[in-house]
Amino acid sequence: MLDIGAGSGRDAAWLAEQGHDVVAVEPAAELRQEAQRRHPDEWISWLGNMVPI
Repeated sequence: MLDIGAGSGRDAAWLAEQGHDVVAVEPAAELRQEAQRRHPDEWISWLGNMVPI
């Protein structure tokens, strides 16, 4: 699953809990770091401003 504009990571974390591998994209470094701290799930891959297509 691809979560663009992942923000706090709430949706990415929920998707991971449902069994999905998630690529979460959040360009704001501070917000992305906070989301990674809140949701250290191994099924979530965090990216800054790059979208793997």
